[in-house]
Amino acid sequence: MKKFILTLICLFCFSLNCFAGEQEAVDSFKTMTNNIVSEIQESYNHGAKVRYSHITNQWYKYQVTNLQSAIDIQKTESLISPYKGILELQADNIYFYTIDNEKGDYVNKEEASKASLTRLKKATTKTQFIYMYQDNNWVLKQVQSRFLDEYSWFKDEFKSPQEYFCMEEDN
Repeated sequence: MKKFILTLICLFCFSLNCFAGEQEAVDSFKTMTNNIVSEIQESYNHGAKVRYSHITNQWYKYQVTNLQSAIDIQKTESLISPYKGILELQADNIYFYTIDNEKGDYVNKEEASKASLTRLKKATTKTQFIYMYQDNNWVLKQVQSRFLDEYSWFKDEFKSPQEYFCMEEDN
């Protein structure tokens, strides 16, 4: 009987360590993602930016707003990566234009910077940043996006959340 009780106590102590490790992983993911979201949000607080588009060969003025985030943490079967963390982000854009240029594409930076009328473009994509917990650190392993009106995810460029969502500096 003593051996049985001792075995139960050992199992109980071992399971407490597992739960402590799990809670530590959850807490560290929450802290990391809160810092990422705060950094991105802070970049939005500096106002509109003017950017050159190599696709249209035009300048435009924009601002990112309404950042939405969600996280999920899942236990895996892997011994190397026992937890998977997902940070999901999406944001709306505000584009600036003028009465005489409703499209908002400008030949030069100075014209674009003078645009003052705004048009809100709701988020069209949702991006997931997939992290794996390895050696007590969260390592970004995959980035995937999907259009909000579609179900399937597609692999996206491998960038950090800050590279995707922080407002770029003026060119």
